[in-house]
Amino acid sequence: MNLFVLGWNLPAETQGAALAALRGMPKVYPQLDPDTLWQCSSSTQTVFAAAMHPGKAVIASREYIAQQNGCAVLYDGLPVESSAAFPAFHAQDLLAHWNEDLGGRLDGQFGLVRISCDPPQLEIITDFMGSQPLFYQRLGKGWLISNSVYLIEQVA
Repeated sequence: MNLFVLGWNLPAETQGAALAALRGMPKVYPQLDPDTLWQCSSSTQTVFAAAMHPGKAVIASREYIAQQNGCAVLYDGLPVESSAAFPAFHAQDLLAHWNEDLGGRLDGQFGLVRISCDPPQLEIITDFMGSQPLFYQRLGKGWLISNSVYLIEQVA
């Protein structure tokens, strides 16, 4: 489990509330490790993302989050690259292979997100059947997106 919350055009106080709500989620999901808390945002505050997952001892070889050159990729679930060209459960490999064909090359149950800070951009890919759902809430001119409806409820 990689619990995440994303924001698009959210005011700073809503971003802060989302981060605070995520910090409190280990009370709901005790397997989450507060030391894994990760966040990023664009300088214009157009894009915001934060995530938390269980510690390394629990997730074994999975890598849920990767960041490089102003871009980040994170996921929940288990993406599998259909031709076995790369291990799709490593976020660094997802970031390296991200293109418009990626969604068609993946099997499994997953919700993937690519965040770019410059220019601000959010891209979301879910599995064909929507087995790993993502939820959203419109807040004014902004969007709050998460893989937890409870987390959205805590913020909205």
